[in-house]
Amino acid sequence: MWQLGTLGAGNHYAEIQVVDEIYNEFNARKMGIEEIGQVCVMIHCGSRGLGHQVATGVCVQFSFHHVNLELI
Repeated sequence: MWQLGTLGAGNHYAEIQVVDEIYNEFNARKMGIEEIGQVCVMIHCGSRGLGHQVATGVCVQFSFHHVNLELI
């Protein structure tokens, strides 16, 4: 398998994903997911404090505090 780099040890990962179904259009749009076939990237690097700070800033910026993230 070809690799582009590393995110660190443990369960850290980066995934390139393609949207094949949207369960809730309103919530999906809030996260920039707008159409079937859209390519998305999910990254987990376990940064704890920094990760929380960045995620909180993004959630506030995009008003995710209103979003039900159960089925997106």
